[in-house]
Amino acid sequence: KNYITLWSGRFNFDENSTYPETRIYLLEGNKRELKCTY
Repeated sequence: KNYITLWSGRFNFDENSTYPETRIYLLEGNKRELKCTY
């Protein structure tokens, strides 16, 4: 759950910025992190 909260905070912060590449990179990283944690 800690990883999800941290990622959600980063995602919200990136929403304000205009960098779609960063958003996609975070999404890919989140999936990998979830696989590792679970």
